[in-house]
Amino acid sequence: MAEAAVNGVSRGRVNGSLRVTSRDYAHPYRPFPLGLINSIGTGFENMGVSRPLKTESIIRSAAGAAGVDSDADWLSNDYREGLEVLVDSINSEARLNTVGKMITRGRLTSALKTRFNAETLINADPGLLETPLSPPIIITGLQRTGTTLLHRLMAADRRFRSLSSWEVLNPLPPGKKSGEDSRIKTARWTEKAASWMSPDFFAVHPIDYQAPEEDVLLLDYSFRSTVAEAILRVPSYSSWLESVDSEPAYRFMRKLLLLFQSTESRPFWILKTPHHLEYLDVLLSVFPEARVIQGHRDPSKTIGSFLSMVSHGHGMFSDSPDPLEIGEHWMRKCLRMTTRGMAHRNRLTREAESRQFLDVHFSNLVSNPLSVLEDIYHFIGLDFDKEAEATARKLIEGHGRYRYGRHDYQLLDFGFTTPDIRDTFSEYRWKYNVPDED
Repeated sequence: MAEAAVNGVSRGRVNGSLRVTSRDYAHPYRPFPLGLINSIGTGFENMGVSRPLKTESIIRSAAGAAGVDSDADWLSNDYREGLEVLVDSINSEARLNTVGKMITRGRLTSALKTRFNAETLINADPGLLETPLSPPIIITGLQRTGTTLLHRLMAADRRFRSLSSWEVLNPLPPGKKSGEDSRIKTARWTEKAASWMSPDFFAVHPIDYQAPEEDVLLLDYSFRSTVAEAILRVPSYSSWLESVDSEPAYRFMRKLLLLFQSTESRPFWILKTPHHLEYLDVLLSVFPEARVIQGHRDPSKTIGSFLSMVSHGHGMFSDSPDPLEIGEHWMRKCLRMTTRGMAHRNRLTREAESRQFLDVHFSNLVSNPLSVLEDIYHFIGLDFDKEAEATARKLIEGHGRYRYGRHDYQLLDFGFTTPDIRDTFSEYRWKYNVPDED
């Protein structure tokens, strides 16, 4: 894909030089048209004119767009509480600018519309839910531990079914309520919009509408996922999410995978998201046939990068992201993820754990990715044949750094030092033999 220009600046370079991401998180970059809209919106708010999000309005809009009655008895309503809590949290805590409110309202409405459309298709074909699900191979671990690279390497194999970005944004099969071409077009537009709104975020976490995407977005259709707190300041929603049962969201995710599978089935699913590390017990109760690959890396080398990504993400929708607050929130969250993940695995017998879990260290993945893949295929019981090896080699050779600029960040920007983080995660590092990375 040709490089897109952002205010005369290519995605990866400024006047021919490699662009470097900003560390001034409290003052995010803003294209002039968006800055003007935000200024006008702030002016109206200062005059007492505001338009908060309203749960019932979102439900009516989504139901109307999907052509359904939101009170129909065949529609599940276990999404409602999460939506209500999220909307209240956004209105009272998120500090969104005008553009952020517009995008968030549209995103919530679109997610609910997609949920209604998916339930319509499932209701019309109840036998779909009786179809065996191809065994899922699920990659998880703390953020920035090489899970994206591993996900894409495995998704390149013809035997694995993955979810592309354009597909996960709208799980409706082609030829029904939405055609494949329109879904791809929408995802391509979303990619370009994100690179224009925040080239720094794009340099940290490039969005590729054709590449495999995280399945956490399927949980977002139930409004029980960590997507919201990764891009918005919603602490009360985050607390609620940690207090409720996530099983309804995982049950709906399974239904969506069967819906996807009805259009294209392969021997295995390959899925990936850090979110699952916090909910391994629920994940494996809903997907007992799953195998889990957990990535590991020195947290002092991953958390700073992740906090920078989240801060740039918040800056897309708010004019006042607070990197210290983001650091405090996600340090606690990441520790909770590793603690809960360890607790679940500690409850398993050694035999059960070795049958269902495989640990992959980042250092091994980057130094010898083909050997890591061979180990994973053996774990799955699949032949790492010449075609799979050739496909992986091609992807590795084309995996370049700094395509959209160099990511610059420092732990001190978020109130931490390397010894702080290594001490905080000492139990995790000891259990999985995670070495210091200097």
